[in-house]
Amino acid sequence: MSGAQVQALSSGFGSAAQQVMMASSELSIQSENVRRDVEDFLAAIRAA
Repeated sequence: MSGAQVQALSSGFGSAAQQVMMASSELSIQSENVRRDVEDFLAAIRAA
């Protein structure tokens, strides 16, 4: 494997890792939003 191939492969892994990190962050935000919505829903049911 040439140096250029190793560099290209390394760059690809870095890009993939960054995409996974971004997706994980977005999933965390969405999870927090769902948790908050469920808490609000349950509070409304308890108050009814």
